[in-house]
Amino acid sequence: MMLKKLYLSLLTVIFTCACAGASGTKAPSEGSSADAAQEAAPGSVLPEHHRTQLRELSSAVADCQNDDVHACTELARRYAAGHEVPPSAEATETFAARACELGDDEHCAYLAVELVQHDHTAALGAGHIAKLCAAGYKPSCRAQARLMVSGRGLSKAPARAAKMMRPPCESGESDACWVLVDAVQAADVADKPWALDEYTALLDRVCQKGMEDACKQLGDFYFEGVTWGDATIEADVPRAKSYYQKAGQSPPSSAQVTVYSKPAGLIVIDGQVTTQRTPATVDISPGEHALRVKFDNGETSEPKSVTGRRGERVKLFFRYQ
Repeated sequence: MMLKKLYLSLLTVIFTCACAGASGTKAPSEGSSADAAQEAAPGSVLPEHHRTQLRELSSAVADCQNDDVHACTELARRYAAGHEVPPSAEATETFAARACELGDDEHCAYLAVELVQHDHTAALGAGHIAKLCAAGYKPSCRAQARLMVSGRGLSKAPARAAKMMRPPCESGESDACWVLVDAVQAADVADKPWALDEYTALLDRVCQKGMEDACKQLGDFYFEGVTWGDATIEADVPRAKSYYQKAGQSPPSSAQVTVYSKPAGLIVIDGQVTTQRTPATVDISPGEHALRVKFDNGETSEPKSVTGRRGERVKLFFRYQ
């Protein structure tokens, strides 16, 4: 009965629009059909394509009432998109709810994702996705987390989305890890869902399993360094390059410093002794760095400050005094 009443109210809208300006026309009443609607108006008022449209709508509603999941689904799509009918959130929800009752979780999930694409039905689609997730349908949990990251149809809450995706990601669900990375990136520093070292450890685990986005994220962290609140990762260009290689990408252009010294020695960058012996060229990440040389005689030079700029080439000379 609810579907029938809804159909009649929508049919009235279509009929009224089609017959606007005509005198003596009456909107269809309960018990009406597309043909009855045509009889209520002069033949020249209601064009044939409107009659066809009303017949198709009447037939689809009847099929939906008779538990045809495909008819209910198509009606929900039609009213969400406003395809040959006035857009209606009420109609969309009625037919979508019926389609989800008749279909399986996968069918309902696909329909819900379609509804999210339209502004006036985004919240409806998100609501169905949330229900499916609560009922244990994992693909919809990932979809819900994505919506929480974007704020589409749901309140924007990337930190909560990250917490949702962490358990399935740690259990090996690569699709959940994709969402997790996006969620953490979108969260404010104050709302990061866990400590930086814990997150990088998780990224490293999923990177080793072949998730290229996680490898790239780690490459970015180590290329320029990162700070979350009180936690810091220092720049480490060689380590960054190894992660970029695993991600199948080239690292961003770094600054290159060619170091010469007398006598020869190992290059020291920001207090870390490298394996590079002078003369040699080393890559440094953008930012301020202190370079020294640890001479073969055991002495260490005074530091020289270098500001790395992407693509820049610098030469430094050190001499033991």
